[in-house]
This record gives sequence, structure tokens and C-alpha cells, in this order.
Amino acid sequence: MLAREYWVDSFSQFCRAAIEKLTENILEKRAGSTRRTAAEKALKNDLQECRR
Repeated sequence: MLAREYWVDSFSQFCRAAIEKLTENILEKRAGSTRRTAAEKALKNDLQECRR
């Protein structure tokens, strides 16, 4: 059971890192735009919260 928990934890960390990177890429591409939507701001805040 321990090996399964370790695998799930490792996979979760991998997925979270991939989602964070994808989010960063999206925000960087949109950074050129002077207008930011509320959804983008919320996404950025969520990303910062995940890193804590």
C-alpha cells in the first residue's frame, strides 16, 4: 500500500507542476495585453496559492 501512496503522491506533484507551467505560459502570452480579465487574475492568484 505504501508504494501506491508514493506513486499517487509523485503523480500528483507531477500533474501540479505541469498545470503550474501551463498556467504560467498562458499568463505570459496574455501579459502583452493591457487588459486582464477577472478569470486571469483569479488564475494567477490560484497559481501563487499553489506554490505556498
